[in-house]
Amino acid sequence: MPAPSIAVSGLPSFGDFAASPIVSAIKVMYRAAGQFNDWLDEHIEDLKRSDNPVIASTGRVLEGAKFGFGVGYVASTALIAVGQYLLGNTFAAAATVASAAVLSNPIAMTCAAIGAIYFGWKALTDREREQVLEHLAAGLTLGVELIRAVVEFAIRRSRELLDSSQLVAAKTFVKAQAEAFGRTLYDVTKQLGDLASNSAEAIAEKAGQAAVAIKGAAGKVGDAVAGGASSAQEAIGTRVARLRELATDAGKSLKRAGGPPVLTTVPWESGAAVDNVPVLPGAPDPQPGPEHKAGATGSGPQQ
Repeated sequence: MPAPSIAVSGLPSFGDFAASPIVSAIKVMYRAAGQFNDWLDEHIEDLKRSDNPVIASTGRVLEGAKFGFGVGYVASTALIAVGQYLLGNTFAAAATVASAAVLSNPIAMTCAAIGAIYFGWKALTDREREQVLEHLAAGLTLGVELIRAVVEFAIRRSRELLDSSQLVAAKTFVKAQAEAFGRTLYDVTKQLGDLASNSAEAIAEKAGQAAVAIKGAAGKVGDAVAGGASSAQEAIGTRVARLRELATDAGKSLKRAGGPPVLTTVPWESGAAVDNVPVLPGAPDPQPGPEHKAGATGSGPQQ
């Protein structure tokens, strides 16, 4: 579908656009050498050649913007800028240099940018969209209405090119790139399903850390027994505090996901003896283990 025809009177010269702060930042982030227009042509062709429908459609969206608005690579670059901004890229000099080191895959970066436009633009309020447009118009030295039209074209064209399952797959690009800027998928899309996904991953991560902490606590206790009950008490206290912290973090993640509270217990192995567990000051006497229950007279095992 061809891009709509819009008036571009008063458009700044391409020289102003090419030297604008945001375009300069994008060049650094993509490590684009030489003329940016030539680099963008090659980038679009690389995208279109992919067997991955999400990647190929991203190339077709950029190509449609470039040739459909009558302003060449300006329109395609504006799309990249909008998408990167929605992902969390502020285009500040220090942040751009840092992201250039982290975001080393230009194809993934552009797919994430177009995906962020598709899922993130409609998640903003009218006022937030105007703020984004005003900020980028100043940074790109472009008109607000041109950027708005290009964004609307990208959303409409993406919907035409991709089915529902492919659009969901596009979120994987959005998630990975947003995390490079300290954001989550939910921060971009504002969809509750993505919030639950983020929370589930956080809970799984905390559960894994808790398992490691439990294992570490058992090892510490064993080492401390040889060194005395005082050392054991210190080891247990440290690990218990860590477990409490992990449980609190997991609880917060569950609360964000809107799920019911989950009580987690650590099972004690059936038949395990407790005779060798150190007795801490003020603690009740432990129950005897199975081998001592057998000796009712209290005498030791026969030789």
